[in-house]
Amino acid sequence: MQVKELNQRLIHKSITLELTVAALDYAVEQSYDHLYGARPLRRWLEHNILTDLSRMIVTGELTEGSTVIADADPKTGLRYTVHKPAEPVTKDDGAKRPRWAGQSALDEDDAFESEMEE
Repeated sequence: MQVKELNQRLIHKSITLELTVAALDYAVEQSYDHLYGARPLRRWLEHNILTDLSRMIVTGELTEGSTVIADADPKTGLRYTVHKPAEPVTKDDGAKRPRWAGQSALDEDDAFESEMEE
């Protein structure tokens, strides 16, 4: 639920945040309080993850349309992997479709063929 709220705050930049199970476990471990339970989780996510993402936006590391995956290691803490969208590609029909960074031309052709079959 908390991650959904963070994504709502990032929607105006078309940025999507995904957390791995390890990152979620790390967040709960770091924010859990015996007295308040998991209630401090929201504040921890905002203070840690949202602040990190804000810095990444300001430095240009995180751009519009990107997907960022947060992962964690108990010893080193949070780390982020950013998947930036590539420029739209034009197919023979002239329609522009987004191609994501890391998508091969073969993947792209398969996607177009499956669209044509439908």
